Amino acid sequence: MLVETPTWPASTDELEALIQGARRRRRRRRIRAAIGLLAFMALEAKDTTAALSEMELAVQLRGDDAAAHYLYGFTLASTGKATKAEAEVRKAIALNAVYAAPHFVLGAILEFTGRKADALAEYQTFVARATQIKALWRTDWQRIPADCAM
Repeated sequence: MLVETPTWPASTDELEALIQGARRRRRRRRIRAAIGLLAFMALEAKDTTAALSEMELAVQLRGDDAAAHYLYGFTLASTGKATKAEAEVRKAIALNAVYAAPHFVLGAILEFTGRKADALAEYQTFVARATQIKALWRTDWQRIPADCAM
C-alpha cells in the first residue's frame, strides 16, 4: 500500500491530548532555537560566560542533537577551552558520522593543542565529507526537470 490510512483518535479527549502534545513539542523547538540564538548573540557581544551558559543549556535540552554539541564545542573552542571543546565536538561526530563541520573544528582544536598529525587527519576527513555532501547536492540538482529550474 503506497499511502497508509491514518488512525483517527478514538475520542475528543484523545484528539485534545494529541493537539496538546504537538503544541508542547512546537514550544520546545522554539525554546531550543531561542536558546541557540541567545548564545550566539552573547558570543557576538563578547559575553562568553552567557554564551557558554546558553549553549550548555541547549546541549542539556538536546543531548542527542549533533548540531547542539557541535555548536557548544565551537563556542568552547572560541573561548579557549580546548579540552571541553574537543569532547563536545567528538560527541557531535559520534552522533552524526557524516556531519562535516565538526571535523574541521576538531582539526583546529587538535592543531591548537599541538597534535598536528591528528589535526591533519581531521582536516582530510572534513574535506572528504564536505566533498561527498557537495556531490549529493549536485546530483539532487541534476534530478530537477528543466521546466522546473529557475
